[in-house]
Amino acid sequence: MKRMWAMNSRKSSLLYKYVLFYIIVLLIPIVVVWFTSYNYFTQVLKEELTLEEVNRLTHVKDSVDERNSNLLRVMSNLSLNRVISAALQAPEDKFQILTAQLELKNYIANYDFINEVSIYIKNSHQVMTSVGEYSIDLYSDIYRYSNWDKVSFYQILNGTEPQYIHPADTLTFGTGESSNKRVITYVFSYPTNSTYPVAKVIFHVDEDKLVYLLKNTISRTGETALIIDQQGRIITSLQDAPYISSEPFIQISNSISNQASMGSQIIETSNSRQLVFYVRSNVTGWLYIRIVPYMQIMEKLGGIKYSILVALLITFCVGALIIYFLTKISYNPIKQIKELVRTLEPNALNGNRNEIESAKYLLLNLAERNSHLNDEIIHNRQAQRDIYLQGLLKGQFDRFDELNNKSADEIGIKLTGPYFSAAIFHFSKLVDDEHIPLHRLKGMLEQVIQHAEEGYCIESLDRHAVILVMSLSESTESNYRNKLSNFHSNSQILGPCTVGAGNVYSTIRDLGKSYIEALSSLDYSFIKGKNQVIMFSHTGLNEDNYPINMKALMENLRMALKLSDVSQIADCLDKLIDTLKTANMSLVAVKLLCFDIINVIVGEGNKKSVEPASKWNPHMDMISIANYETIDELSVALRSYCLNLFVDSRKESSCNDQLTSMLTYIGENCFTFEFSIQNMAQHFNMSPSRLSHYFKDQTGQNIIDYVTLQKMETVQSMLRDSDEHVKNIIEKVGFSDVSSFSRKFKSITGLTPGKYRQLHQRKAVE
Repeated sequence: MKRMWAMNSRKSSLLYKYVLFYIIVLLIPIVVVWFTSYNYFTQVLKEELTLEEVNRLTHVKDSVDERNSNLLRVMSNLSLNRVISAALQAPEDKFQILTAQLELKNYIANYDFINEVSIYIKNSHQVMTSVGEYSIDLYSDIYRYSNWDKVSFYQILNGTEPQYIHPADTLTFGTGESSNKRVITYVFSYPTNSTYPVAKVIFHVDEDKLVYLLKNTISRTGETALIIDQQGRIITSLQDAPYISSEPFIQISNSISNQASMGSQIIETSNSRQLVFYVRSNVTGWLYIRIVPYMQIMEKLGGIKYSILVALLITFCVGALIIYFLTKISYNPIKQIKELVRTLEPNALNGNRNEIESAKYLLLNLAERNSHLNDEIIHNRQAQRDIYLQGLLKGQFDRFDELNNKSADEIGIKLTGPYFSAAIFHFSKLVDDEHIPLHRLKGMLEQVIQHAEEGYCIESLDRHAVILVMSLSESTESNYRNKLSNFHSNSQILGPCTVGAGNVYSTIRDLGKSYIEALSSLDYSFIKGKNQVIMFSHTGLNEDNYPINMKALMENLRMALKLSDVSQIADCLDKLIDTLKTANMSLVAVKLLCFDIINVIVGEGNKKSVEPASKWNPHMDMISIANYETIDELSVALRSYCLNLFVDSRKESSCNDQLTSMLTYIGENCFTFEFSIQNMAQHFNMSPSRLSHYFKDQTGQNIIDYVTLQKMETVQSMLRDSDEHVKNIIEKVGFSDVSSFSRKFKSITGLTPGKYRQLHQRKAVE
């Protein structure tokens, strides 16, 4: 029971460890989303609130600006009023004074925001109102301001300032039973804009009119609004909040005066924080301010914060449940590993190891056993050398750095030359008559060769022959033939031998092809005779005898392999096999072409697959052609190989949609005269140089060569299948210069378009 509990706890701890890890991973973006969303909604709310409050203040500003404008119009009318002007010129004329008083009453009646209009006549020091005429001393006793002393009042009346506004103040009327009223006082020079005014016009405007407008901006308790003039004086306000007279508010109001025409700021006081919204009038320069307690805004944000928090909490809970169930499902393979470990290595589950640690323990044990096996294999150095050389002939090496690796150094093989070839030394007489073992001949021949060149020998399947693999510093046939002739003459001390030599190649994978050519050269000893060096180039079997369209078919196969298009690969293989069947070629030429086909497929397969292509199919290498009795058997094997490799490759990697789109575009547009790399680059939003580099990297050839190949294939098909005039065919594929096209066609096919048509029509008749 204790052991079972320990195992379950280990299982749970491992499972819960994964669950906790993924929950932490989930929590990180949720926290980020929380802070991001909260800051975002805070900013949005602030902007919306600012816009709303600014709109309210703008409405008040427009209304006050309109009333101030009306007041200026009243002043302009007073300046032009003849009755008023006559009364001011003859203040002793009582009739004129009474008539002027009636005019003033009319102005008060027509403009409801004006409470009283008074005119101070400088020469007589008299004040004319709508209800009477007073001396300036008596007037100041009747109309008394709480915060405007007589001295300052007289200075304004006798000054030359064209306009003066006294902020809202309590005005007491009468000498006996008096009444109080809060008014805003406007003082204008008469006439307006005069340097030496003869009078001053005094307007008393009810503060209640402006207070009513400000009240419309208030929607919550604790808020207030006020108007400040250009000198920072409060013209009027809804209530005397204590922070209005505080130093922070005064500093902010002064700073607002120098800032934008609208916006918002925060006031930090000792007891609270206030959010200030303001709008400036371009007409009067007054600042309209609305003050909202910051906590009221935070209450609205609190609701948003709560909603976001609930949503994220629900998301977290749902995500945690999903993580738990998915992790539990994903844990099943680990359980299977545990069962596998129990089967292969029961001791791995002993102790406090969990499933992963047990698997690690098993892998380490297997690796150690494998290491011991490798040590035993390394002891057999000769076997390793033979395997390595067979790999060279089978095309298991793609790059030069793979050729000279650490493993090659350990078994004593080093091929540093840039060119490679294979040759076969045939010692039938020595083996048959003198009974010299083939491995002994191989060792002696290798000693002869390695004095001059980098070359290594391997026993052939034919018990009479030794295969020589060489790396050369030069690729000329004369140099190669001279070296083989020297080797042949030096090997004469061992006995008579015949040497069959393949061509020299610059790529490692073509060593298999050179080996096939060496076999074919050796077969020509029936004609050439024995005990000499027979070069493949002297047999008359070269690529000039290959079918004309073979190069184009091979390029199409390579392109289909790059795109992992299984259907197109099958189509290309069908065409290649049909060509091999119908062409009048020797068996050696067919084998070499089969080698080229396998070379292309295996080479592209190694690029697509993580492991070498030969591991997918051990019979798919350069030497395996001889294992197939018919070309149809080889075709079936190639199809099966491509199906296994490239279907899996397409499952493991994403399809190259960009390259497919490019090939489709070329197929649809390359036969028009408007086709160009510049237009194609614009279509794919790429620069011409970047497009060319990308296409070359993906396909192994540049765009012009690919387009030319497509056009040549189309022309060949039309020449074979139609009787249309050659010039018309050439124009249809986008060529305008017939002679230039004919030269290019001949360079590719070896024939002019006309001779190509005659040749294929003759073949069709035969």
